[in-house]
Amino acid sequence: MLEVKDLASANGVLVNRQKVSTAVLQPGDQIQLGNTTLLVIGPKVSAPEVVDEDATVFVRAADLPAPQPKPARPRPATPNPLHVAAATTTTAAESPRRSNRLIWLVGALALAVVAGLAVQQLV
Repeated sequence: MLEVKDLASANGVLVNRQKVSTAVLQPGDQIQLGNTTLLVIGPKVSAPEVVDEDATVFVRAADLPAPQPKPARPRPATPNPLHVAAATTTTAAESPRRSNRLIWLVGALALAVVAGLAVQQLV
């Protein structure tokens, strides 16, 4: 003998789609606990097929032909415009660096001259 008892669950227990608090189960009975359905199997019982309404079904919409490879086209050798622009920007960026170095050099030379004149006045 198999017995099921609901212990105050939120969804309840369904036996053969009827909500019960307790039930004695027979072969062929279906027990539903939330989203899970169990089938009681006994000797020589054939169970009817249950259609699951939430089941995912894959249906082929259409037979598509296999994709054809694209023919290879030779491309002319052209320089990448981004690389050309980067090379131009690099040479333009080097000019301010050279002028900055020149300014530092002139400033250091002027400082050395001023420091030399100050030392001569002290002596």
